[in-house]
Amino acid sequence: MYTPLQWLAETGKMTLTHYVVHLTIGMITFQSLTGKKYTGFLQSGMPSSPAHIFAFSSLFFLVSVAFSVLWSRKFRRGPLENLMRKFSG
Repeated sequence: MYTPLQWLAETGKMTLTHYVVHLTIGMITFQSLTGKKYTGFLQSGMPSSPAHIFAFSSLFFLVSVAFSVLWSRKFRRGPLENLMRKFSG
């Protein structure tokens, strides 16, 4: 099967996918869990606690690795990497 290093290698092959998912689904999920609106400004309210940020980012990382391993069993590249390759030739 896979070793932990292979898990990380598969995750690294899907960097674009994970980046976009992090910025869209990840941030929307974190916003809805904490009840805080993202404004982009540091002065707009109290920040989330470091414990919440660490817990969410750790869970997001584990889900990303699991997705990468499961996806790589059937496909060679990540979903957005495949899409980018189709458009760029």
